[in-house]
Amino acid sequence: MSSVAARKERLIAESELHRAELSNDWRMLAVGAHDLVHRARAVTAWGSAVATLVAGLTAFHHKQVRCVAKRPSWWQRVLGSAELASSIWMAFRTRPT
Repeated sequence: MSSVAARKERLIAESELHRAELSNDWRMLAVGAHDLVHRARAVTAWGSAVATLVAGLTAFHHKQVRCVAKRPSWWQRVLGSAELASSIWMAFRTRPT
């Protein structure tokens, strides 16, 4: 075998090794990107849930501050509690991804 043919064989083998490394690196990059997207969606969902909860609690608090002068009936309390429970439920329910 001539030195040129041997060199060609070594270059082909080296090229195959680089191709395999590139494929593995690309796969690892894809897994990392998928993980990053998953975490970003989780953070977004939690942020949205917290914002909804804070808005619900703030609205509930302002509603109580306005009604300090007159005491609400038991029916209004039940309705207000149901409204608060509904907003908490909407904040923490599982959303399809």
